[in-house]
Amino acid sequence: MKDTARSVAVQGAFGRIGTHTTPRALVEHAHNEFNFVFKLGGSDTGFRVGRKTCQLTDASAIVINPWMPHAKLASEAGPTTVFTVLLHPAWLGELLKLGPLPLVRLFGEPCVALTADIQSIVFRLSASMNSGALLGEAMHEGLVGELAIAVTDTYAASDMRTNFHRRDRPMDARISRAAVLIKDQAKQNPNLDDIAAQVGLSRSRFFEQFKACVGASPQQFMDWARMAVATRLLAETKESVAEVSDELGFAAPSHFARFFAQHMGVPPGEFKRGVISE
Repeated sequence: MKDTARSVAVQGAFGRIGTHTTPRALVEHAHNEFNFVFKLGGSDTGFRVGRKTCQLTDASAIVINPWMPHAKLASEAGPTTVFTVLLHPAWLGELLKLGPLPLVRLFGEPCVALTADIQSIVFRLSASMNSGALLGEAMHEGLVGELAIAVTDTYAASDMRTNFHRRDRPMDARISRAAVLIKDQAKQNPNLDDIAAQVGLSRSRFFEQFKACVGASPQQFMDWARMAVATRLLAETKESVAEVSDELGFAAPSHFARFFAQHMGVPPGEFKRGVISE
């Protein structure tokens, strides 16, 4: 099946919004941001979120909490045009007047029925993105805020505004330190066994405890950290794809391109041509 991947993205204080069209599957991954996924056109497609399989259709959407592992499944019927919203927890917490959101499950279920109001905001946002930077950050951020409020009002657990400080996972100081080490060394692609040793844990205990505390595996956390660096460099600098690949320590640009496309759905060159950083 021919891959017809196309990408348009806008990065701002809120995080990132983007559209891409592709039949590709994405590897299971996780990230620090809240993630909303909508279908703009093409074929229906499936997502696996944790242990659940959700269908992305004209009548349904997907809402994903931070560090919930998820993967896009291949679209056997043809390409799907997907609209993705990634929101920084601190930005969303300030918008909702909750303060910086901790690692909680804001959304109880990932598979949700799409409302006409939310669909309208999504189409308006998509139109604003395709108008380019002429609209400015205020227009994009305002619409993203409107969408974020509508999504949380419609789909968030009813008690979140009063009980949002309650965490459903313990936190270990050694895991917190390991997370900082991984982020600080993301460009060097650190060996996870070395990270475990630095925080005083055996490899097996480190992987078990990291998953229990964060919700994602150490490898998924490191992939997120490296993708965060990659998207920032591609969006905000004049570095070429080959230069970004080299800076992140990949043996060859083709290896970086495969890693990037497996997580983003489009090659890094396509992302760089279509991204607007505000």
